[in-house]
Amino acid sequence: MLADRRSKEYEMGVEEFLRIALANAIDHGHIRCPCQKCGNTRKFTIRVIREHMYFNGFDQTYKVWIWHAKPIEINASEIVNQEPQPERDFFGETVDMCEGAHEHFTKNPEDFKKFMEEAEKPLYLGCQKHTKLSGLVKLYNLKARHGMTDNCFADMLIEVGDLLPIGQELSLSMYEAKKTLNALGLK
Repeated sequence: MLADRRSKEYEMGVEEFLRIALANAIDHGHIRCPCQKCGNTRKFTIRVIREHMYFNGFDQTYKVWIWHAKPIEINASEIVNQEPQPERDFFGETVDMCEGAHEHFTKNPEDFKKFMEEAEKPLYLGCQKHTKLSGLVKLYNLKARHGMTDNCFADMLIEVGDLLPIGQELSLSMYEAKKTLNALGLK
């Protein structure tokens, strides 16, 4: 998607992107527009998105297509599928949570992008089952289900964090956890 927008290569990349996005869309009438101007914050028809991609260009910061497909890397001027990866149970769940968070960030799309990058980090290096966000939400569901106090939950975060490998991404303080959960609309 770095190719000249007038080139055949760019045209083929746009059409391949639209094919993948449409094949994985929940609502085939309107999908998120990945152009530089919209940055995946607005939904349009395929026809409008095609125009935006030619007029505005593709948002080069959008590397993992969380809104349009299973994770696919965009490499230089072509679209390349990654090696097959094990199916991740958390993927759809995390996307749903992040779509809820989108409303929280409508006034500042840059903050939303940062939130998404953080949310999609694996819980620890090599983790295929949970992201930073899905792990936190699972633990918070335990808190709610069993009526844990905030102090108990904060202690649990620290203990679970100690059990995970070095470099883990779990929020280890009640403040961090609440900040993340508030962004999801979970007061």
